[in-house]
Amino acid sequence: MVLFRPARPGDRAAMEEVWQLSFGDRPGDIDRFFRLCGGWVQSMVLEEAGQVRGAVQLLPVTLTGERGERWRCAYVYAVCIHPDHRGEGLGRAMTAYADFYLEEKGFDCAATVPSTPELHRFYALQGFGECFRHRQSVRRREELLAPAAGDSARRVGPGEYGPLREGRLAGGLHLSYGGEALAYQQALCEASGGGLFALTLDGGTGCACVEMGPEGPAVKELLVPAGLEDRGLAALAAALPGERWTVRTPDPAGELFGMVRWYRRDIARAWDWVHGTGHLGLAFD
Repeated sequence: MVLFRPARPGDRAAMEEVWQLSFGDRPGDIDRFFRLCGGWVQSMVLEEAGQVRGAVQLLPVTLTGERGERWRCAYVYAVCIHPDHRGEGLGRAMTAYADFYLEEKGFDCAATVPSTPELHRFYALQGFGECFRHRQSVRRREELLAPAAGDSARRVGPGEYGPLREGRLAGGLHLSYGGEALAYQQALCEASGGGLFALTLDGGTGCACVEMGPEGPAVKELLVPAGLEDRGLAALAAALPGERWTVRTPDPAGELFGMVRWYRRDIARAWDWVHGTGHLGLAFD
């Protein structure tokens, strides 16, 4: 018998094991998630014959519309099935169970970030549609502008980053994150040597989320006024080391990134899947 249920404290070791086997993340990184997020994230497990075969984390977020609409959304994160039980249909079953659970709990929609084109196709078959795009580019330090006088990048906490982010994304469809989610993102960034940054530029303000990786800094979102992307990146490069910079910026015509599934049938029927594209940004990837 297959059972989908909320995780219990005794499930944590099994959830960590299936997470590590599925994604290859370091145990310390997985421990950080459960330690920092255990109080506000709903962990669910798929149990068969009394054993945990899979798990998924449901993070409460908000989908914010162009006119300021706010829809209750769950970010479906770290979906994993034990490698010994893949190909048995458990991934489809867990996705279907999660949909039923979220709809019963009154969520308007769910969002997820498939990591491969094959997973985009998998989630499309489960009722998800493409919704979030961005532009990703790679820049070498020698290609960057010299920082302009007065421009700066300053480390900030979630309480300052959140309003800056919402201000820059206002008027466009985007995923909004609460203080707990931003605090988790800050912990991920700072563990790598990066952080959340407020950008002060001549011509406007902005913000950026940066993780330091083995290939160089990864700017998970750079949010600045139009035309100031190079200035914002120059300010970041003055504050952080790194020769190879991977940068994501909002672009409704950019590459596919995240998907959404509506539980509100009235919205699903009226949703413009061609033009209803927005910014997700912080995927905790």
